[in-house]
Amino acid sequence: MAWSTGRRPAAPGSRLGGRAGGRVAVRGRRRERAPDLDARPRRRTRAPPPSHPPGGVTVAHAGKEIESPDTKLVFLQTAADTNGELLRFEQFVRPDHAPVPAHVHGRQEERFVVLSGRMGVRSGEEEGVLEAGEEVVVPPGTPHTFWNATRTGEVLHHVVELRPALNSEGFFETVFGLQRDGLLVRDRVPSPLMMAPIAVEYENWLAGPPIPLQKLLLPPLALLGRLLGYRASYPDYGDGPTNDGRGPA
Repeated sequence: MAWSTGRRPAAPGSRLGGRAGGRVAVRGRRRERAPDLDARPRRRTRAPPPSHPPGGVTVAHAGKEIESPDTKLVFLQTAADTNGELLRFEQFVRPDHAPVPAHVHGRQEERFVVLSGRMGVRSGEEEGVLEAGEEVVVPPGTPHTFWNATRTGEVLHHVVELRPALNSEGFFETVFGLQRDGLLVRDRVPSPLMMAPIAVEYENWLAGPPIPLQKLLLPPLALLGRLLGYRASYPDYGDGPTNDGRGPA
């Protein structure tokens, strides 16, 4: 785990990181303003999304908002804005949000900066809580997860930076869309055939199984999933990795 302030890594259960400073101030937004998340999207139970469902394609851009039942994401800078160097967005996470499944970015550094609320973070062997104004940087190849650790039921508001951007906008649009449609829900193991194309396209690997083994086993599973209609992106969820919303061929 990399620490922005040069402090030694905190012991498990203690606070992580240090003060973020002014480098990640959210442009044009007040810290205390929480999103309107009361009108939660309805979860629909239906078959997996078809490869070319109806609906227009909305390309990811600064200011675009996407929502899942318990999280709101606002893009601040996209790959197009930064020549592929950075994806930057803010998130508003409900207090009942389940921890994000532990995962690994093989080629990306991820930086979290808390603006309000408290964020629980596990990165590698370290675990702790970030307060408002604190940050942590997760190096590439490091298993990590986070969760809303507020004690008063408030929304967690934080900024995330991914370097390089790769095609991560499509990952978030796809995952949020599947969550809205009830195809990715807590306490239910998702279909491996649905998740394999996503993992392979966006290089977002599970923590635990060796990544070389996942790279060996998941591509054939992703191919089978695509034959059954699963994709890494869908037109009604966003632009995805190919910029036309149709996902991998």
